[in-house]
Amino acid sequence: ARVGVTAGWEVLRRDHPGAARRLVEEEPYLKCIDLPGNEILAFLDRLLPLCQQALYSKIPTVSHAGEMALLYLAQIDPVRVSPPLIDFSLRALDISSVNLSHQAPAALCALSCLLQPALRAKSSIVLSRLPVVLRLTLAGIDSNDQQKSLRTLIFYRNLVMWIPVGGSITLPDEGGTAGCEKLSDSNDGDGTEGTMQIGERLTETRYCLVESQDYKAAVAALPENSILFAEQTMIDDTEGALMQEAMLAMSDWSLSFLDRIYELLRAAGEQEKMGKGHGGVGMRHTSADVAMTKNFSRIMKETMIYLFASMDDPTYEAALRSVARFLGEETLPFAAKDASLLCQAVCSTRFASGSNNDTRTIDMSPGLNALVPILTEDLEHMSNKSAIYRLRCLAGAVRYAGSTVLKHRVAITSAISFALSKSDDRALFKTGCKLLRHTLSSQCEEYPIAQGVHPMRLLNNGNSPSPVLGMSALLRGDRIWWHVPSGKQIDFTVSLLSQFAVSRWMELGTSSADGKAVAGAANVNLQQWRQSLRVLRYTLRGCAGILLDEDPEVVLTRDKEICPKEMATAKLILAASSETKKILQGLRRRICFNLMDIMSLIAKDTVDCESLSNGEENESRQYKKNEMGSISMDSKICKEVVAIVSLILTRRGAQYRSGTGKSILQGQQEILTNWCLSAQTDFLSSMLSRSNDEFYNQINDLYYEDGENSGKTLSRALLVNSIHLTNQALTGYASSQVPRRLRKLRGGPSVEIPESLFSLDMALQTLREHLRSQSGPYSSKQTSLEAYEALVDGLCAMSCHPNINVRGNALNNTDFAFTRFGWVVKHRTSRLLAALSLNDDGQKGVHGIPSCSELVNQINSQGKRSRLAEVVKGVTKIVALPKVMKQFLWGANNRFELVKTLCGTQKLLKLLPPEEVPKVVHYVNSVFLSYRSKLFSLPRNTEIEQKTHESCLAFLLSIL
Repeated sequence: ARVGVTAGWEVLRRDHPGAARRLVEEEPYLKCIDLPGNEILAFLDRLLPLCQQALYSKIPTVSHAGEMALLYLAQIDPVRVSPPLIDFSLRALDISSVNLSHQAPAALCALSCLLQPALRAKSSIVLSRLPVVLRLTLAGIDSNDQQKSLRTLIFYRNLVMWIPVGGSITLPDEGGTAGCEKLSDSNDGDGTEGTMQIGERLTETRYCLVESQDYKAAVAALPENSILFAEQTMIDDTEGALMQEAMLAMSDWSLSFLDRIYELLRAAGEQEKMGKGHGGVGMRHTSADVAMTKNFSRIMKETMIYLFASMDDPTYEAALRSVARFLGEETLPFAAKDASLLCQAVCSTRFASGSNNDTRTIDMSPGLNALVPILTEDLEHMSNKSAIYRLRCLAGAVRYAGSTVLKHRVAITSAISFALSKSDDRALFKTGCKLLRHTLSSQCEEYPIAQGVHPMRLLNNGNSPSPVLGMSALLRGDRIWWHVPSGKQIDFTVSLLSQFAVSRWMELGTSSADGKAVAGAANVNLQQWRQSLRVLRYTLRGCAGILLDEDPEVVLTRDKEICPKEMATAKLILAASSETKKILQGLRRRICFNLMDIMSLIAKDTVDCESLSNGEENESRQYKKNEMGSISMDSKICKEVVAIVSLILTRRGAQYRSGTGKSILQGQQEILTNWCLSAQTDFLSSMLSRSNDEFYNQINDLYYEDGENSGKTLSRALLVNSIHLTNQALTGYASSQVPRRLRKLRGGPSVEIPESLFSLDMALQTLREHLRSQSGPYSSKQTSLEAYEALVDGLCAMSCHPNINVRGNALNNTDFAFTRFGWVVKHRTSRLLAALSLNDDGQKGVHGIPSCSELVNQINSQGKRSRLAEVVKGVTKIVALPKVMKQFLWGANNRFELVKTLCGTQKLLKLLPPEEVPKVVHYVNSVFLSYRSKLFSLPRNTEIEQKTHESCLAFLLSIL
């Protein structure tokens, strides 16, 4: 920090002399704030040996601390610190150094830390050693040592983020092609493009501190045993020759690296999933092992994506031939997931060259052109495992392939049809669902062109936006290119939606129940319903974003009210054909009402049904092709319905998990943070603010702090990833903004909520008629918002289902739905309390909750009120949800009613089976503890609330 402050003071005196003079007058200590060069060197000389020892410690925390400290010290003087430490790390990686082989993982970490500072200060330090580094580190990819392989992949990921593979690439013309564009066409008008910079030449100023005369004199006086004493090797080659040699080495290394990846895939065993508490083979590994495997796959995927994106065209063509040969010659069923990641990386979008650009789009995927014939050839005559492997690879290939997917729409559609036609093979059917989902999301979602993360991108005039290797990426003047769906891609998306999801959905309404009705239950073809619901769920995961609540023309007329995601989606749909618009018109609303009908039927059949003996059923059993049964008692059908309802309520796009990505991105950014540069910009900004400088007053806090001159140290890949996650966050925000907008259109919070459309008045025949209907049976006056609120009631009904797994799944999704439709809780609290107090006569099925007072009279064959216990447990868990508790604690009257209900459960407990009483007591206590923990912090703003609070205390004391 002191080094950064010293450099910041130098910048302030150079660029803002007036502000510096005023500050010295007010704060005289600034005259002696400079840090002498000999003190900087003494600091480095004493700490470097300690960091080196800590780096090779067997204690992980000590090793990590040494790694980070080494990075910070290297950032001060990378020219003198990096060479000896890189050479020492290379000696540890050499297979001839047997006594240092245990230090290989730590040496890889040291290389990862030293790479960027050394490149930024003097690229020849890294480029001259790069061939040796690449040769020695390849042995780190070892299928028998996952930890060492992980460290090596992290180093390679860092390497290809900063150094291109094979050479530079040329960016497309700004206005030459269509189909990919900026996410926003607006410009701020001042040329900053929404970015700002704190100073100028900050990094160069900081490097001048270690080139001062006193610093060099201190270096000359170092003892021979000092790390910094090592003589700097004079490099005779020019920078251009070094760069050329390094690029040739990177090209050769890339093919050898892919061969190592193939070996990892060949050695992969069957990946087991974590069990759900039922034992079996899924419990042989701990959650830590599963997390390690997921982390390894994620890092391998990132490394391969950045690797292919950093390749120039000749190197990419050679690598593509290698991948195509590997996929064509070998089938590795146990490595299907990781092989799909390899296909995703090689088929990610690249910039279209002039000779290959037939469709005038800016993105292309040569990888997809090469792999689709291989992966779709002769699927019908392959074994199921081979077909699953190839379809899984194809699903990865299309995921970010852009507009090139349209060229292979026939082959891809045929592959999906083939997989979904295999209804008797669950794994193959699920693989087809995944292929459908990834195809849909690739054609209706926007995402950055992968090759945009290339470290050396040249403009058409030959200039480069990033002329120095290791320099932090800039957003100003170096735009991010995006794949934005075209009208033809939306047409293809909707054709898949109609062919595989909507048609199956309507077929459920034409099915005839051949079996005899048993006790009024709805008998259906169980396998057909399961698979149709699964196809719909995967379809919504891929293209839920293009399903609007209103027609796109209507949406665009509300430009001041809608969120950016809605506006962008409406514009995309308007670019599609009239047939596409016709299919999409009212489709979301229709699905909502159909789901409401299905949940109503399930609630009707289970509201007072005979309780299951153990609350469970064998979910792993396979149903026969035409086996008939009740959808209400089939746990997988119920869970599919709950999952689809959650998607339709809370999902507005395929890419929505920005939270997890941001956490990972933050960790990667912290590793690259240059704390000297950060301290320099912080000091400079603080000084300008305190001096009330005119330059500081021009800084807009809403602008993005861009590049080194704002304290950032980011590779181009991390910058693009950061912007992509920000765009994903907009999709996540839309799931909250759209319901609020629809509520505002209805009149806002002041308007009374209409009576819920959810009821138990539903029969199987009526449901089938509704599913067959093209326009839907409900009046146009009944809006999609009312359907959403009814679906929330349906989730509450599923939370009281006889099956314990369905109840748990529904409760989790109810909790999530309340975060988007929180206002419905206010009108459900009285119903929940009435159920717990057994005062709900005549409220059977109201808001989805069965009547507990009526269930008191229902006794099973064992003489127990098991169904009552199941409903009470579900209702109590709903009351314990955060949104519901927040509503109860909002006012004194609500709190008093809650306390009276909880304290009056003694009668209820006497009616429950003895084995259920401890569970219900635990649930009730959890609710009461949540109330008690906030008793003294809850607001009592009026005299009436204070009196109600005193009445509540008196009530509690009377019970004691």
